Amino acid sequence: MNMEYVLIIVKFIAIEEKILGKIINEFEENGCFIVKCKMIKLNEEQVKICSVFFERDLSDLLYSESLILVLKGYNLITKMNIMINNIKQKNLELINDYFINFDKYIIYNFKYINDSNELIIYFFNDSKKMFENLINFKINDEKN
Repeated sequence: MNMEYVLIIVKFIAIEEKILGKIINEFEENGCFIVKCKMIKLNEEQVKICSVFFERDLSDLLYSESLILVLKGYNLITKMNIMINNIKQKNLELINDYFINFDKYIIYNFKYINDSNELIIYFFNDSKKMFENLINFKINDEKN
C-alpha cells in the first residue's frame, strides 16, 4: 500500500450552502485524513496554475474564497476515484434533494499524484519555482 496525498479545492458555494461538513465527512468515511487546510482567495496566477493542473477553466474561483485541502491516505487515488463514482451513482438513484454534487462543490483531479504533490508544495510551502517548471512543461507538452 502506498501513502498518497492529493489536493482538492472546495468552492465557497459549499460553505454558503452549509454542506462543507458533509463533504469532509465523505472523505473521512472513505479513509482520508485532512493534513493541511487553508482558506484563500486565489489570484490570477494561482487560478491559471490550477486550471492547467485540474484541466479546466477555473476563472470563477477569482470571485470568492476557496478552501484548499490536502488529503492523505493509502492508495488514495484509487479510493478517491471509487468514492466519486459511487457518489455520482448514488446521486442518480436519489429522488430527494440530499446528495453532494461533487462537480458543483469541489475541484479535484485524481489522475496525477506527482503533480498533486507539486501543487501541495506550491500552496503550502511557497516554493513557486518548482511548480512553475512543471506548469511550463505541461503547457509546452500540450502545444506539441
